[in-house]
Amino acid sequence: MLAEPALHGEVAKANAAAEDALAEAVAERTGTSTADDVYPKLVAAVVGAGSAVAVTRCMRADPPVPLVPVLREVFERIAAGLPVP
Repeated sequence: MLAEPALHGEVAKANAAAEDALAEAVAERTGTSTADDVYPKLVAAVVGAGSAVAVTRCMRADPPVPLVPVLREVFERIAAGLPVP
């Protein structure tokens, strides 16, 4: 599906909408603002980047690897401050 160029724009729009919705939820939960504070959008962007890395890793793995453990590893590393392995 992602190899189909015609879908790239739609996937980008869906990702942007999801990131905006997550940023709004983070802002509401933290008492910040997506218009005035960098924190909510930064959190949403980090989540989006981490998710993209996990999905790409799973799609390219040979043999295939399940997504959940890779997502768990990605977010554990982010939570730990991305220490060098």
